[in-house]
Amino acid sequence: MRGLIWRQWYLSKNYILTGAAVMAGFWIIELLVFLSLQSGNLSRMEDPDSIRESVAFFSVLLNTVLPYGILCSDQVTEADYKAHWNLYSYTLPVSEKRLAAVKFIWFLICFAVTALLSTGSSLLVLSHTDLLEEDMSVGIVLGMQLVYAAFFWLTSCMTIPLTVRLKKAGLAVMLSMGVFILAMGVVMSVFTAKMAQFLNDYVANIDPAETDGDKIVGELIHKLTELFSGTAVVIVLVMLIALVLAYLATVHALKRRTV
Repeated sequence: MRGLIWRQWYLSKNYILTGAAVMAGFWIIELLVFLSLQSGNLSRMEDPDSIRESVAFFSVLLNTVLPYGILCSDQVTEADYKAHWNLYSYTLPVSEKRLAAVKFIWFLICFAVTALLSTGSSLLVLSHTDLLEEDMSVGIVLGMQLVYAAFFWLTSCMTIPLTVRLKKAGLAVMLSMGVFILAMGVVMSVFTAKMAQFLNDYVANIDPAETDGDKIVGELIHKLTELFSGTAVVIVLVMLIALVLAYLATVHALKRRTV
């Protein structure tokens, strides 16, 4: 199995290294912008702190999306079909369960590295602003990380067995993203409905004499945190269930032995 995992790396490394170079270039640009905001031309602009926070927001967004898009993509399965490697793999003393396990072990390795890079770079960006001192900002960043991680986790879990069955990675990705976007639409609709109901009830019960804006905002943030905490548990459970189902679907697809 170790040899098959190394095979995944050797066949993916050109794509991964190219993506890593793109990410490194983006991080260098980020560094130059923040240095300019600190002591360069941008520091002489009006209200540089607001500019720094705006740049930090977009940097965190890209730091969240870009690594997952580059590292969590299967470049091997479709290439195997084009090269007819599957004909050779059927002669190996390796079961379909182990072949499927290799694909998901490689996916988990890539996902772990991506999550560390994405979260670490996002928090590093915030460390150059005052936002890191605000619990809400850290919570938003971690929430974004969880949502995007779940997105790429679930789409990758669907893409692997679909690519094995359809032999087309692009088509599998499109189908996976379509299903996930529909599911996310349902989840966001339920979340929005619950939040709207809470806001309506909250506004109806507000004392007209209440003028403490910080208190009101604090209560709203507390409610959002409660809703997100419950949602986060559900998301993690769905991710684990999806991983198991995707593994079983991949084993079933491999046992069809199509070339």
